[in-house]
Amino acid sequence: MQREAIQKILALGIPKQRDEAWTFFPVSKLRLLATQLQTLEIPATTTPLTPSAKTSVPSPFSLDLANETDIAALLPIAFGAKTLSKMIAKNAVEQGILKPRDENAHTVFEIGQGAKVSLELLENISDRDFASERLDIFVGKDAELELFSAEKGHEGAIRFRHFEIHLAEGSTVRVLDLNETSATMRLSGVVKLEGENSHFEYRSLNLNKGMASTHVHLRIEHKAPHCTSSQFVRNLLGDSAYASYDGAVIVGTHCTGTLSSQLVNTILISEDAKISVKPVLKIYHDDVECTHGNTCGTLDAESIYYLQSRGISFTDAHRILMRAFAEEVLLAHPIATGRERLQKILQESLNGLSKN
Repeated sequence: MQREAIQKILALGIPKQRDEAWTFFPVSKLRLLATQLQTLEIPATTTPLTPSAKTSVPSPFSLDLANETDIAALLPIAFGAKTLSKMIAKNAVEQGILKPRDENAHTVFEIGQGAKVSLELLENISDRDFASERLDIFVGKDAELELFSAEKGHEGAIRFRHFEIHLAEGSTVRVLDLNETSATMRLSGVVKLEGENSHFEYRSLNLNKGMASTHVHLRIEHKAPHCTSSQFVRNLLGDSAYASYDGAVIVGTHCTGTLSSQLVNTILISEDAKISVKPVLKIYHDDVECTHGNTCGTLDAESIYYLQSRGISFTDAHRILMRAFAEEVLLAHPIATGRERLQKILQESLNGLSKN
């Protein structure tokens, strides 16, 4: 499997700026990858990944590396990540933490029918300049999954996280992500709503500073009737930070009753910060409701003046408004486990952002 992943990456080539999925990413930072992959020592034989014999997943799991076109999905496999596979039993209630042992990681979750799972994703080893991670998740009928994480990364580091999520009938997945970073990060994901009445939510808060560069490339595929999805992203960008959001929603020909929304709000704290947003809607059915929106601005001068007139310092007024803007992403998350955990981190994170 490792050999196949390396060969596929070399066949695809290192992404170029003109490649649609990598338009906003600083691809010049990837030039050493091809050389590193060519010099890897690959075991003579590799064992293909197979599903558990007791799996309750609606369709068998396999890595279709031959048809994969995103090198971010291939990188952990190519660099020899050991696959961690875990099955959650039918109707189980579990809460846990997932922390990669190495700089390259691959995890497979099979969540049984009716199970309720809350999982905190801890970041890869912080002192490494390069890290990649892939998660493949199958969510059974009427199951619920919460994924939440608080990411940090030192300046100069490059980090990749790729996930692929399959939702069966009546299942729900909620993702909540808080990024406070000075690194270059790319989060990519493919979400497939394959069962009727399934639901997916993605909420993300990016607090970027220094030369941070955060990039999200998300593809949500509605493949069954009466499914819903939502994307709610807010960015606070200081110093020379840069963020991009590339969110696509694809609605199939038989997906009546689809509801989908996408909203990205950004505040530029400094004049050197930048944001790029690219919403994509591909709709092949008439009976749908799909929306998208994007706003970009600065902190409201009148609000800062009002707070100062009440005896609040400029710095504190600035921080109060940033917190109000940022916290809305967390407060909208309906599960207390992830919401309360990230609220505790938020205040310290905001203290690191300053107006230049």
